[in-house]
Amino acid sequence: DRQFLNTGDVLVFAFGATIGWGWVVLSGQWIVTGGIIGTAIGFLIGGLMIYFVGLCYAELTTSIPQNGGIKVFSYLALGEKASFVCTWAIILSYISVVCFEVVSFPTVLQYIFPNFSIGRILGADIYISWTLVSVIMALAVTVMNLVGTKTAARFQKIMTLAIAGVGVLLIAGAVFSGNVQNLDNQLFLGMTESEAIEGIAKISILTPFFLFGFDVIPQIAEEIKIPMKKIGKLMMMSIVLAVAFYVLVVFSVGFILSKTEILYSMEHTGLVTADAMAKAFNSVNMAKIVIVGGMCGILTSWNSFLIGGSRALCSLSESNMLPSFFGVTSKKTGVPIYSISFIGLISIISAFFGKAILTWFVDA
Repeated sequence: DRQFLNTGDVLVFAFGATIGWGWVVLSGQWIVTGGIIGTAIGFLIGGLMIYFVGLCYAELTTSIPQNGGIKVFSYLALGEKASFVCTWAIILSYISVVCFEVVSFPTVLQYIFPNFSIGRILGADIYISWTLVSVIMALAVTVMNLVGTKTAARFQKIMTLAIAGVGVLLIAGAVFSGNVQNLDNQLFLGMTESEAIEGIAKISILTPFFLFGFDVIPQIAEEIKIPMKKIGKLMMMSIVLAVAFYVLVVFSVGFILSKTEILYSMEHTGLVTADAMAKAFNSVNMAKIVIVGGMCGILTSWNSFLIGGSRALCSLSESNMLPSFFGVTSKKTGVPIYSISFIGLISIISAFFGKAILTWFVDA
């Protein structure tokens, strides 16, 4: 029986794709760049830019609910060549995120288990322990998606609820342990109006990088069984929720840590949000809870982009822009078997390159 997604599934795929690991490590960098209110304004401006893109997707997806939405829309509007370029741009983007998360996952475990780096290879940033964990996780996520979309959706829900739970704990910590005096000299960057505006501009330019992910929904439109109008609304809601999540994290961190403490945290652990949680609850273990929340964010992005990328590959195949086997789907569940396996294989190969490959993907 072909598996279909419901309202909750759509929302967790869109929101989960957007929330990754950045909120754990980059909150201090954002505050230092734009200030607390400056960062919030920057995220609102960036969110507004993405919102307009989302409106286009919402309109098109509800009008043309076909898998591989980006290919379908660009094909109908601009023809085959433009569609080929457009779809490959998003496929490469999605696959690089999947591979990035595969290699990131063990580097995050390092924060929870400091002695995790075992068996260094050829003096490079490659460890047998890291590679083993990456390969096992890549196999697990790939197999889960081959079992069916609904299985992947259940996993996505659990991980997204975990992220939300950590977020609520952090906000609660800020409310009960935060200090208004910590906001001094942190609301905006710099002493002059022009410096403050410059800080806001820098943040708003960065934010779209942390807000894309809702666009996986048009790639799986045929697998969604809810009223078409609702799909567009859910995509827009995921953008609003993501902006709210990032802004609340920044306010919480700024409320708990002073400017000096943020700079110290950036220099020593690099995990400003985790250090804020530890201070709020006066417990080192609470920092580990934030790190676990960040790991859940890695897994939700990974899962969403594997689904989006595989459907875009399948859609290209159906239009004879790729070999036909990419379009082969499971008779039982309807998932594109070889497209999922192909991305899974690339992600497993990535695991053998260690941390260096993260820079390659970001540069690409």
